[in-house]
Amino acid sequence: QVADARRAESPSWIADKKNSYGMRLASIAAQRPVADLVKDAVTQELAARGVRVGDSPTTVVVDVTRL
Repeated sequence: QVADARRAESPSWIADKKNSYGMRLASIAAQRPVADLVKDAVTQELAARGVRVGDSPTTVVVDVTRL
């Protein structure tokens, strides 16, 4: 379970590109929501370490607070 706890403009927002004065020039966004990307990454890493994903009563909870 992944929750996006960031104060983001949209679920796919990653960061803002800024100039040397700190003024925002453009938003940088992923093609998919950040929570989905993090969930897939955690699932892949657990599976790579031999953890059976999906058939266990154990739940992994991830809160994305900063990216």
